[in-house]
Amino acid sequence: LSQTFTDYKYDSTTNVLRCGVSYALGDWAVCNQTNNIYLPMGMCAHVHLGGHVHTGGWGIVARSHGILADHVLAFDIILASGQKERIERPVKGQTSQHNDDVYYAVLGGGKGGDFGIVTHWEFRPLRDADYLDSACYTFLWLWSKEKMQRVVRRMEELTKLCADKKVPS
Repeated sequence: LSQTFTDYKYDSTTNVLRCGVSYALGDWAVCNQTNNIYLPMGMCAHVHLGGHVHTGGWGIVARSHGILADHVLAFDIILASGQKERIERPVKGQTSQHNDDVYYAVLGGGKGGDFGIVTHWEFRPLRDADYLDSACYTFLWLWSKEKMQRVVRRMEELTKLCADKKVPS
């Protein structure tokens, strides 16, 4: 599915983003930045939106802005029966029990992909204009093979010390 559902449409009037599941997070972040919107997500640029949302969409800002699944308004799914449906965020007295069951089955934790094939997500993004003083910094720490081997060896040493209850301060 990584090349199948690649549509991206942001309506700034309603503040609704509709996009296909085939976006890699890195490409999706660029599209969002172009539209001056933000949604919390993980940092692995090559993970695709479909699977990422199914597992919650955890990222480094989860404590301040929730996980990506928290921002899902609706999704399109092809159920195991072959029936295509649009499932919306449950609203008491407005959505059906079937709708609500499918919504929570797909987004309620675990592997939502077992209930059908989600083709599109709809989100309510955060607008950059509402968070003027926000900033995010990135950095790259290059490791040589030798440095990595030293770190792993040190972790082995500390693990053994911990097991022997001799961990240094």
